[in-house]
Amino acid sequence: MVESEDIYEKLDRRAIKLRYNAFCDGAKKYKDNPTGVYDLYNECLKYNKSLEFKPISGTNCSERDTSEIL
Repeated sequence: MVESEDIYEKLDRRAIKLRYNAFCDGAKKYKDNPTGVYDLYNECLKYNKSLEFKPISGTNCSERDTSEIL
């Protein structure tokens, strides 16, 4: 969980990233669901802002950079 300067709520960046990846892979949850897409978009904006405040350092086990902006 990350708490940023401007966002006083705690973000679960891992959960947001997983939802974003599911969206990119065509998850049924987001098909014909503009509200779900809008909510995910807002979460991604918060995720990106949190990276400015507290960047992720290192890589995960697949050697892919985990600090990329969504």
